[in-house]
Amino acid sequence: MVGIDDIELYLPKCFLPIETLAKHNDLDVLKLQKGLGLYNMSIPDADEDVVTMAAEALINLLKKNPDIEPNEIGRIYVGTESSIDGAKPIASYLTGLLNQYFQSINKPQMKACDSVDLVFACIGAIDAMENCLLWLSQHPTKKAIVVATDNAKYELASTGEYTQGAGAVAMLLAKNPRILEIPLTWGCSTSCAHDFFKPFRFQAKDGQHEKDSSHELAREIDLIHNDCPIFDGPKSNATYQDRMVQAYENFSELSSSDKPISSWDKVVFHQPYAFHGRRIFSPLFLEMLAKENKLDAFAASHGIGTAYQVEDDRAIRKSSAYQDFVTTKIEAGEKASMHVGNMYTGSIFLCLISTLFEAYKHDESLENARIGFIAYGSGAKSKVFEGILRPSWQERIMKLELDDYLLERKELSYEEYKYLHKGMLMNPVSDRQSQVFLNDMGFSDTNYGARNYQMATIQ
Repeated sequence: MVGIDDIELYLPKCFLPIETLAKHNDLDVLKLQKGLGLYNMSIPDADEDVVTMAAEALINLLKKNPDIEPNEIGRIYVGTESSIDGAKPIASYLTGLLNQYFQSINKPQMKACDSVDLVFACIGAIDAMENCLLWLSQHPTKKAIVVATDNAKYELASTGEYTQGAGAVAMLLAKNPRILEIPLTWGCSTSCAHDFFKPFRFQAKDGQHEKDSSHELAREIDLIHNDCPIFDGPKSNATYQDRMVQAYENFSELSSSDKPISSWDKVVFHQPYAFHGRRIFSPLFLEMLAKENKLDAFAASHGIGTAYQVEDDRAIRKSSAYQDFVTTKIEAGEKASMHVGNMYTGSIFLCLISTLFEAYKHDESLENARIGFIAYGSGAKSKVFEGILRPSWQERIMKLELDDYLLERKELSYEEYKYLHKGMLMNPVSDRQSQVFLNDMGFSDTNYGARNYQMATIQ
């Protein structure tokens, strides 16, 4: 068996209360808090980016596992949709920083480690994990590392701004894992959708449509890339739900269980916002009732049909049976997202961490419990699979100190947030020390834009 042997989280140094944003943008704060589950959003400081966040999570993961030898690590795979380069992967930067770390503790460098980034919106890290788990099943003496790192950034005053967030998750994957065994039966559904994307935008130079003398249709252009996405919220919700249902159907066909959902003790989701999972799960809830031979009675008592219809969604979610399902199996995974926001590829793993950390805090026995995973990436793809908790899961999760991570952040004023969002601040606003920093960037013809990251301990 293979799976998640250990896991580590890194949250940026700063956060903005949703109340502060709502006041500035004249939004209904109670609707954001009670309706979507949004209270705070993580914001990277001026000295943080997707590489430094990923490296912080990765170094902390290795510090928790000092017995790992460099030659054991066969893969460093990164899931992201916030890449800083069109060719050079974040994974290559992490490989270099990891070798710096091994050097600092007098260990040799890695010599045969594969590294790559996987990009498919918010599901990239799930793709990376599946790939590495399959590889580990063939190389059981090795270990793999998967990192999810993103900065979910939207235009100021847009309808996506209040769902922003950032952070990184690093996972150690291995044979006989200490946290979660993950069977290699996965359901998948993919389509071509334009619910959320980040195009390279072509714009006429200086706003003018200048003709080239060689062709009447030619014009000079500037190539512009914007970190903020183009998105259609309602369409994305519908696409997420459609892909989820089809991926689950695929998983159910492959699964050895005839009642997969009923066997799940907890369900974790990709969460664009904290309450998103509970708001889209209705079709699969009906599927669960059908497998348990309870659907006819439920439908009759609530005046709805037995086949899911959008117009019945509210009645389903308001039912006591659905509310009990949310409280028992979904709610714990929402807690961290409420104070972090969307982490894109890391969102589903933050949900897992939150689920397990809440269970640990409340002394909930989940040994051998089954956790259902519902992953999604716009564009669009969903994957559904499950994990089985190992007896030693609490020992690893208790070391995460999730509550401390949330409390260590600096609260931003709106002005500080705005300047960070625009990239206008040269110096960080938080005094929290970093383990990794961007040392310099190249300016010559052959290294223009090359980023040189360093560990603070070996400057």
